[in-house]
Amino acid sequence: MLDNKRKVELLILKNYSLKKELSMCKDILREAEKEFSKIYNKTFFPEGKQNIINENSTEIEKSSKRPPERPKKADYDEQIRKATKKKKDETFKKLFKSIALKAHPDRLENVSDFEKEQKEGIFKKSLAAMESEDLLTLLEMARRLDIEPPQLQKRHIDKVNKEISEIKKELKLIKSTYLWVWYNSENEDEKERILNELLRKVDPRPGHIN
Repeated sequence: MLDNKRKVELLILKNYSLKKELSMCKDILREAEKEFSKIYNKTFFPEGKQNIINENSTEIEKSSKRPPERPKKADYDEQIRKATKKKKDETFKKLFKSIALKAHPDRLENVSDFEKEQKEGIFKKSLAAMESEDLLTLLEMARRLDIEPPQLQKRHIDKVNKEISEIKKELKLIKSTYLWVWYNSENEDEKERILNELLRKVDPRPGHIN
């Protein structure tokens, strides 16, 4: 029978690999959207008079935003109060406090810039995880700080498995889209068929029936 530590490590690994896969799939889907937008505009607006799908909108939006400012000590303390004053699972609270003892910005004055940056990142992620009751992220941040994981109870395991199940559902949804199937098809005839079907569905011409 697996001991608690290895059980936690397996859950963290499963969660990490699924989140990594989800992140990569989202990147691939964005590439597919960008490629399809070019085909869309070339097909329906060859003269460039109209551009319904703007492939640069996301980049423009990103570039127009200011980079986030580094939180001040008072901001951290206020966020901690908000995250911990609400009714939370005691396992969450104890784990977060253990993380804060090692990674709170107040405790990083005499460490290297590299270590400070790493631990501040861990603390920020832990704070966000505490607020959203994301146990897996808290466990992962604790592991990075060599903190012994707490004894997980059935309700914790059930919650973690539910979160993992939600990630799997999102992955399945992405991989079932027309864009995904088209972009990743290795059969050129099938790829062409899917593309034509997709273009038919989004045909913007007046009177066209999708």
